[in-house]
Amino acid sequence: MNYKKYDMLSYNLHCVQVDKFRKSKVVINFKRKVKKEEITMRSLLSKVLLESSMKYQTSRLMSIEIENLYNAILNSSSFLSGNYAVMNFECLFLNDEWVEDNLFNKVIDFMLEIINNPHVIDLEFFEKSFDLAKSSLEQEIVSIKDNSNRYGAIRLNEEIEPNSVLSYNAVGYLDDLKKITAKSLYEYYKTVIKNDLVDIFIISPKGSEEIKDIFNSKFKLNTLKKKSSSHFVTYNKYRSRNKIVHEKSEFQQSKIFVACKFDKLTDFEIKYVSAIYSYILGGGPSSKLFTVVREENSLCYSISSFFKLVYQVLIISAGINAKDFKKCLRLIKRELKNMEQGKFELEKIEEAKITYLNSFKEIKDSPSSILGTYISHEYLGIDLIEQREKNINKVTKDMIVEFAKKVHVDTVYVLEGSDSDE
Repeated sequence: MNYKKYDMLSYNLHCVQVDKFRKSKVVINFKRKVKKEEITMRSLLSKVLLESSMKYQTSRLMSIEIENLYNAILNSSSFLSGNYAVMNFECLFLNDEWVEDNLFNKVIDFMLEIINNPHVIDLEFFEKSFDLAKSSLEQEIVSIKDNSNRYGAIRLNEEIEPNSVLSYNAVGYLDDLKKITAKSLYEYYKTVIKNDLVDIFIISPKGSEEIKDIFNSKFKLNTLKKKSSSHFVTYNKYRSRNKIVHEKSEFQQSKIFVACKFDKLTDFEIKYVSAIYSYILGGGPSSKLFTVVREENSLCYSISSFFKLVYQVLIISAGINAKDFKKCLRLIKRELKNMEQGKFELEKIEEAKITYLNSFKEIKDSPSSILGTYISHEYLGIDLIEQREKNINKVTKDMIVEFAKKVHVDTVYVLEGSDSDE
């Protein structure tokens, strides 16, 4: 596996050469510092560009071309990564050796057609494409309230740090969507092409120099690359007295979400200790939270914890009966204290490390997952697989205890279902 990064002046090109897979993948990311008022615009733009282009002016023509590319899988998305908003276009397709058709170049041409040559008439996006994308995004935003886990997680983020980047809904907002026109979206598109930071990530058996030459001839951006800053969100303080919010809902089951902030973490704690800590605390059926809250006290249907690395927040979530809220929260806090006091077995650390290492076996078997590790390395400074395999074994019980001492419950959000009326 060979990796090379090229400075192409207006964008960065990242090439991962691997010859063990039947398929290649290309990811093209546009990113800029996140602004709440632009989130909906970016979500909509990522959808509109996949509806049609000047060369392929209907969804049927787009579909036919995808079939011609041997059913390549083309997707777009818009998401938040800490301090940055990222608009993403990606395509998974067969390697040239499996088809006698110069498929790599054709896929690149197709992706660049979509990005550089949108279906625009009289300085605004083609009405039908715009309306289809807008309707799709509206349904996506509305459907958030139909999923208690998703809705609860968004509401928790809003309560942890109101008006911060953590509080932003990555999908978008209905009020903002209603204001967007085909003309205003096209005006925004032009600022994306001109001002966004652009990274292209490719995993393929092709040599990196050959790929560089292809993009040098095909992808021209009339802008100079700006310097990227940190994606990581940091907080200056945590609440000494927990913020507790209750909200009634139409869901049957109630949910509790607990957000913990940290004293200043080291780089090693963020990258490694957090993973082992979170696994022992709430990473599976043998975790402390699952054992105590669910199995021993029968207070929840499910419970888990995970560390939101880029936001440096630990989230604990559980499906509960509303009447059990206080006892459930008390037990969660007790287990956090037990972690701080080192009340967990060394065997749990080894179990966590084995699980962590086993996850890399799956990553190494997927071109998409491998490419994801290089994207995380570029944007977040996350170590590559070989380094992570070495460093995870350096985590000790003392390190986990020190990490646990930095954990502080900050915000508790309870989404009360109909069980609260019983």
